[in-house]
Amino acid sequence: MKKFLLILVALATTGLARAQGWPMSLDSLHLPPNVSATQVQYWFDHDLAHIHSMGMSTDSTAMSTIDVSDISSGLHLVTFQPIDSVGGCYPSSSTWFVNKIYMSDDTATLRCYFDGELSSYRLSPINNIGVATIDVSDLSSGLHSINLHYCRGDETTVTYSSYFVSIHYMDSDTLTLEYWFDQSDIRQRVDFNAGIANVDANGISSGLHLLNYRVLRGDAVTMAQSAFFVNEKSLSSGAMIEYWFDNSSSHSQLALSEGTATISAAGLSQGLHTLNYRFRQDDAVSVMHSALFDRVDNDIVTLYYAFDTSHAYQPVVFDAGGGAVLDASALAEGNHLLNLMAQGSYGTYTPVDTGSFERFVCSSSSMTTETVAACDSFYWYGTTYTVSTNMPMHTELNAQGCDSVIMLDLTIHYSSHETIYDTAQGSYEWEGETFTESCEYTVYYQTVDGCDSTRTLVLTIIGGEGIASVAGESITAYPNPTTGHLTLDASDVATVAVYDQAGRLVTTFYNTNQINLSDLPTGLYVLRVTLPSGNRIQRVVKQ
Repeated sequence: MKKFLLILVALATTGLARAQGWPMSLDSLHLPPNVSATQVQYWFDHDLAHIHSMGMSTDSTAMSTIDVSDISSGLHLVTFQPIDSVGGCYPSSSTWFVNKIYMSDDTATLRCYFDGELSSYRLSPINNIGVATIDVSDLSSGLHSINLHYCRGDETTVTYSSYFVSIHYMDSDTLTLEYWFDQSDIRQRVDFNAGIANVDANGISSGLHLLNYRVLRGDAVTMAQSAFFVNEKSLSSGAMIEYWFDNSSSHSQLALSEGTATISAAGLSQGLHTLNYRFRQDDAVSVMHSALFDRVDNDIVTLYYAFDTSHAYQPVVFDAGGGAVLDASALAEGNHLLNLMAQGSYGTYTPVDTGSFERFVCSSSSMTTETVAACDSFYWYGTTYTVSTNMPMHTELNAQGCDSVIMLDLTIHYSSHETIYDTAQGSYEWEGETFTESCEYTVYYQTVDGCDSTRTLVLTIIGGEGIASVAGESITAYPNPTTGHLTLDASDVATVAVYDQAGRLVTTFYNTNQINLSDLPTGLYVLRVTLPSGNRIQRVVKQ
């Protein structure tokens, strides 16, 4: 006797729609706890010129119907926005769906694959009550996977997959499946429903496992059979993902890295596509899964925004730094919704993305100016300033939660630190003091602006033979200060005697105006230059 598998074409809010309408409930909108929506606004494919509205039952499981009779057959995007009894709105959500695929006419068919045989499939017509009959008489008894999608002309849905047990010699309405995993002694039983028994694998670990099962009817028991399967919660090392797009008969494989794989859609055209995939590990193969995605290989050209239930979307204008300011000045104080959608360079739009924010209008904002005079530098809110300025600004919240702006008006005065180098023979008077020995003497004082300052005398007293100078033109040595080499602006130099700060003769140069102090320590030196017209004194600093 032939065996058949009956498939009921069920319609719910899973992305499938008849020509007349699409049933949905409040539960399917995933509203926050304790939120009750009394109506839902919805629109198709970013057609904001035609926004529909429907009332919702307070019973969260009661079904309402979305009217899809005036949109074309095929894949569409629908966006929902729930509204409560006082006009408050909640975040929008968008989903893809297929319209008018499951018409109860002789053009609708069911395409199915069994187990891993992707190259051969079966077509079964869907009758006028939404049922398709699939011949499974040529399948062996035991556990199988069925993968199916619905077709009409060139239109197809995503693929749905399930396991079922094929039994050729028992009536299914009296059957029970007994099963256990791996070598476990814990056995579980589940009744068959329309030839299908659901096996619960939630309690076992991720990875490859052995499913052992047998069928019971009264006291009759079949032989136990086993099959490997992959528990897909987290695939272990060596797992592969096998995938293909749309109705393609060719498929590719990728190794999973830490449970993930990147699938390239570079060869697909722009628009909506179906990704079909399943997992492999050694000889174990999972059921197939499918998902819709929008192939958009372009950059975002314009980002649009609107608030709450308004559908007057405005373009977002970005500044040079990539930031943008959205004008919410017309909104009242309180909680609001921000709805965003983007348009790419190919003209396609993304689903609406909604977030919440609070509009807060301050009536007690303030602005003050802090006037400061400082010496040399001033530290203010994380920044050190060394020049006068009136530009810095700091913002903080006051006790009422409003912005309190502080402006800084800063004047920087500067300290003075002066060093005087001088040479004298015998004695030297400075700042009311008389010095008879070489020394370094510092005077501390404040400027008229109150900044601590210093004046330092570095004095060299020439002793011994002394230094006599005569009237006449002065002589210059350059560069001064020097790192070693000096040139005197005189060509008839007889001798150059070099004295240190203590007045000691350290070296002498003859018949040259090129002086090399490279071998001397850093400090102040006095040059006594002998010319035909007499002696000249020049002080130099060796660095």
